Amino acid sequence: MDDSRRDRPSRLPTGLARVLALVVCDAIALLVSAAAAYLLWAMAVRHQPVALYLELAPLWPLFSVSYALGGLYPGFGVSAIELIRTASRQTSFVFLLILGSIYLFRLPADYSRLTLALWWGMALVAVPLGRAGLSTVAVSRSWSWWREPVILMGNRTGIEALIATLARARHIGYRPVAVVLTSDDGSASLEWQGVPAIGASDLVAEAARRGVCSVLVSSDVPDLDRRAAALSESIRHVIRVHAIEHHFVEPVAIRYLGSAVGIEIQNRMLMRRNQILKRAVDVVLASVCLAISLPAMLLAAILVVSVERGTWRYSQLREGRGGRHFRMWKLRTMYSDADARLSRHLNANPSAREQWDREFKLEDDPRVLPGIGALLRRWSLDECPQFWNVIRGEMSLVGPRALPRYHLDVFEAPFRTLRQRVRPGMTGMWQVMSRGEGAIRTQEALDSYYIYNWSIWMDAFILARTVLAVFGGRGAR
Repeated sequence: MDDSRRDRPSRLPTGLARVLALVVCDAIALLVSAAAAYLLWAMAVRHQPVALYLELAPLWPLFSVSYALGGLYPGFGVSAIELIRTASRQTSFVFLLILGSIYLFRLPADYSRLTLALWWGMALVAVPLGRAGLSTVAVSRSWSWWREPVILMGNRTGIEALIATLARARHIGYRPVAVVLTSDDGSASLEWQGVPAIGASDLVAEAARRGVCSVLVSSDVPDLDRRAAALSESIRHVIRVHAIEHHFVEPVAIRYLGSAVGIEIQNRMLMRRNQILKRAVDVVLASVCLAISLPAMLLAAILVVSVERGTWRYSQLREGRGGRHFRMWKLRTMYSDADARLSRHLNANPSAREQWDREFKLEDDPRVLPGIGALLRRWSLDECPQFWNVIRGEMSLVGPRALPRYHLDVFEAPFRTLRQRVRPGMTGMWQVMSRGEGAIRTQEALDSYYIYNWSIWMDAFILARTVLAVFGGRGAR
């Protein structure tokens, strides 16, 4: 989209168009989940009329009110993981309110409790999923009203970092429309990475003309406190941006210390209650998934043996929590002489050797069984036996990937030590963000981010991304 369209003032006040779009999106998600719950149980089993549940329609605006109170309208600056957490909390609050009202006031209608429970569970998935879909469309279509226009203030280094950060996180909802370079370099006539630079004296007028109500101020700005205070007299939201090293970015809290303000970094993985919660979720979900996947594993085992005689399963020692080794199980997808085939292929193909040294992956892997091997890997069905590893406590559903020794040896020692603090996972941040295509340093960065910033909501986000990737046919190579 060209700059003239991008910078054109919206017909609606800033954020209002986004709020309306989100309200409609949430309403559709709730309606779809309610209809599905009704069709699956209330109509199919209880044979109840739809009019019975339409009587609850006057209570539906409570969802929008609850989301607004939770800060989800217009939702600028809310990460995907925070969206899942807040939407789940606010949705559950309204459902508890509805259920409480039905039984507290003993309403005469014979509502099916299971139908309402199904609606609740489906809404927990449908609302964040609907918002994610809307955000994806809005960003891909470059809808200017979807992202709040902001002015960036800082020196060249700070501005570069801010622009790069916002470009990587467009779902956050900020769109830079101007920069104020605080260094004395004649920046008033410059355009910085496609964003026009303006002089500090023009800031208020420019913000008013564009309807801008937010400014991101880099922490490297000289006399930061005075500048921020001056901006806050005319700008509604003045956000002081501080880069935090070592991937500590999600679980932070503001602490007021008299005349000072502190930023508390919380390592939630160290909290005992969180470890118990994560383990309980692992056991329950892994048990259900193992039971569901048993027929598919049996069929796959028969097909594997029919392609090449031998065992249907494969195991390898992997490094787990605390550096202890365990035997990780998979359905066999490779030839029995896989190592010899790989060695011959790498010796004959320098480009394949380069890719292997960089990623320990190959586009066309000669070790993979034809047909069934590629199918199992494409849909990640070969990893179903690892549900048993999860139940045994050797792995988790989500965590850093359990890797062979040759892969671990390329990591730096601090990262190896960090990995040993948690159980390896069947899926993880690296897998869903790069789907096994990232280089070694990318893997270190993403897995470190996950360990430092873990929450049950991050696990929910990663599991959802994994399901979408698998059904999209982008299985591990």
